[in-house]
Amino acid sequence: SPDCDPVYETLKGTLAAALKRVPKLVEEAKTRWETSKLNPKCETPLPSQAQPVTTSRPQKAAAPKAQPTMF
Repeated sequence: SPDCDPVYETLKGTLAAALKRVPKLVEEAKTRWETSKLNPKCETPLPSQAQPVTTSRPQKAAAPKAQPTMF
């Protein structure tokens, strides 16, 4: 689909020719992302960054072993 990300393009030539194409590809991508925002910026308030209150839990006694170790 033409409106999907990622966009795949092919280029015949050398690695140097492909690397010269990268800046134009980035500009095209930025323009496309600005015109069709599929994932708009989140405007909801962020959660609190305060540390949660810690509570201590009573320690549970270790359960006795049912079978003695042989070795």
